[in-house]
Amino acid sequence: MLEKNMSKLEQHYPELYLGLTSCQYPVEDNINLTPVETNGYLNCRIKTQNAELFLHSAYDPSNEAEKWLSTLNQDVNFFVIVGGGLYHHIDYLVSKYPNKKILIIEPSYDILYNAVQRIDLTQYIENKNILFQVSQDTAELMMLLAQVLINKGIEKFELAYLTAYRQLYSSFCIDLERDIFNMIKTLRANIGTEYVHSRKWVHNTFKNLRKTNIDTYPLMSLFNKYEGMPALIVSAGPSLEKQIETLSNNLDKFIIIAAGSAVNALEKHSISPHMVVSVDAEEIQDNIFKNIKDKNITLAYSHSFRYSSLDLFQGKKYWFRGNADNIVDFYEESIGEKTDYIEIGPSCANEAMDIARRLGCNPLIFIGQDLAYTNEALYTKGVVHDLNMATDIGDRILVKDMYGKDITTKTAFLVMKAYFENYVRSHKSVNYINCTEGGLEILGMQHRAFKDVMAELSPLEVDIFKDIESKYKNTQNMFAQRNYRDNNKEFFNHVANEVEGISEKSKERLEKIQALKLSLPTLSIDQAQGKMDEIIDVTNQIENTKLHTSVLHSICAAYYLSVRQSSYSKLEGISDQKEKYKLLLEGIEKQYLYYEVILQSLIEAIKEN
Repeated sequence: MLEKNMSKLEQHYPELYLGLTSCQYPVEDNINLTPVETNGYLNCRIKTQNAELFLHSAYDPSNEAEKWLSTLNQDVNFFVIVGGGLYHHIDYLVSKYPNKKILIIEPSYDILYNAVQRIDLTQYIENKNILFQVSQDTAELMMLLAQVLINKGIEKFELAYLTAYRQLYSSFCIDLERDIFNMIKTLRANIGTEYVHSRKWVHNTFKNLRKTNIDTYPLMSLFNKYEGMPALIVSAGPSLEKQIETLSNNLDKFIIIAAGSAVNALEKHSISPHMVVSVDAEEIQDNIFKNIKDKNITLAYSHSFRYSSLDLFQGKKYWFRGNADNIVDFYEESIGEKTDYIEIGPSCANEAMDIARRLGCNPLIFIGQDLAYTNEALYTKGVVHDLNMATDIGDRILVKDMYGKDITTKTAFLVMKAYFENYVRSHKSVNYINCTEGGLEILGMQHRAFKDVMAELSPLEVDIFKDIESKYKNTQNMFAQRNYRDNNKEFFNHVANEVEGISEKSKERLEKIQALKLSLPTLSIDQAQGKMDEIIDVTNQIENTKLHTSVLHSICAAYYLSVRQSSYSKLEGISDQKEKYKLLLEGIEKQYLYYEVILQSLIEAIKEN
């Protein structure tokens, strides 16, 4: 049995296979597993420091599994199950819902290995509707879950536990539920953001790709080059103003990384950060970057960054790939390259944090990271845009600040706060010190006075500006010897050819769906479905292209999800079949129209300047 299961795991889950083969059992010192049988069913007696229990019912695992199944919401199309155990409950679940998606989260390699030795898991390993993940890293699990929800277009899901796991892994279960709540909140915010900004992201990314590896170079070339050096991540929150004097007297003690518009606030006080980070696609970035005075500052940007701002910036430029950057993935696959990624969050301060960690910096020190309207202000003085609390769009939420006093924040800030906290839990090898001295507390970070931290640091032995300049020139010389200009030209020619064919098919299916909408009153449901089958055939031709599967699908997924959610919620109150069909067609038309918008943005971007 073991050999059979391991062979299938190696084929379908190579990382999980390697994890199992590299483990020395037992992995968990505080858990002792004894294989047993109860009423003819495989079971396992588990002893911990605090308890002794069975993995499944000590009396009737089958009856327990049947009762467990009856508690699940049959209306969802996706189940997230914590605990595979010996799969009695999974047997019932798959038998009743063979076409529903299932994510099985197994917190324990020991328990999984027990199952791999004793039962045939091949039917589940090979099942395309089932996904396995062995982890207690909730940040990793949230990334996986978010990708599944968006890429599969899943509207709702149910989280369920094998009963014993609630007791065995109580802290993990609590953390998981909390992080799922935060992930859903973040995902909803990101869906709204993508709805508004996807066209700009596509346009900017393809525009910026023309310069990639020719005029700008991978930030990865700086990874781990500044091991053990402190980094100061500067955001433009209202509390930054009170830290300026201390910062001015300690400029030589760390690598200074400005998050977006914080660079202008710093330059107003004659402080030049070593690096500025930006991912923002909006035109307002032009105001920020045309006002940067010091050409010694280095820019680190994602390809979604406003393309005209990239042209305006006069200093050294490094690009980075995000962890969900499908367009850059597609580009790198086309030219035969692969760079390490930066973890992308809801704020450029989140990216700045990961950049500092990837550079090798430790500790990471934060100032200006209020995440709230400290003293009724949105930004510190000196930022070049004119946003303030009165003009800023968003909700208002009254919470407690880090000192226990009432303060106003908004959902977007709380999403950023949740991201920081998840990140800190996920990357524990780094010391995080929040010296903002205002705004919201960020759990997992030390909160200390900036002056006290500065008193403990010594000046760096290297001039960071000169060191980055030297490394940049070395990278520039190395890349000049490669054939990236021709590679990029070949890539854009390929994209242009493929997008031309997709565009023709996209227009064809849009015309067909609009014609079907108009003729629907005169058609029977069967006739309408016949017309719909023709549209599906055209859609399949589009979706079988490499450009669609690698790029366009992921760009449109979140918007498609929001349209489907809206359509399905309206269907509940409609009984007439024709009216239901009409509503579905309207939703599909919205999706196809949006696809056209994205396509035209791409076509415009790949035109030669």
